Amino acid sequence: MNPSLHSLRNVLESENWEAACGAAQMLGSLSTQEADQVLIEALGSASALTRNSAALAIRDRKLQKAVPALIQAILNPANVNHRGTLVYALEVMDCCELFPFLFRLALEGNYECRIIALGILWDKGFYVSDDELNEAELLLAEHLNASMAAKDTALYVDLLKVLKNLREE
Repeated sequence: MNPSLHSLRNVLESENWEAACGAAQMLGSLSTQEADQVLIEALGSASALTRNSAALAIRDRKLQKAVPALIQAILNPANVNHRGTLVYALEVMDCCELFPFLFRLALEGNYECRIIALGILWDKGFYVSDDELNEAELLLAEHLNASMAAKDTALYVDLLKVLKNLREE
């Protein structure tokens, strides 16, 4: 690895937010496969600061090839309370094949993840099969039956609208 990339990776892995973000942005601005790989690998870090810095740089670059690593990091149980920025990075990506994943995240994530996932569901075009729509409707019905907390009502209404719009397309 090129010495400057190695230095940037070390700073990215530091526990200094401003320095880590700066290093991630510099890596992103290099626009090389090697720099992209450093950012993608950083999504697997145990440090939320490192993951978030990398996710923001990936978002800025609209680095589509990072989507599988973003999903893997979002699904990692160790990150369950630290994944809002990872979901935020997906907002600018082509997510047309991620409907089931995003729908489930909108139902089961923490508040930040739910709101961001809902925004993606509203804003992106999806290729959704009838089976996927049926599965989403069943999942939503299960959640409605299990928890009708007042705080979730607006979200459920919005998800019903998303499903209705997809049914009509």
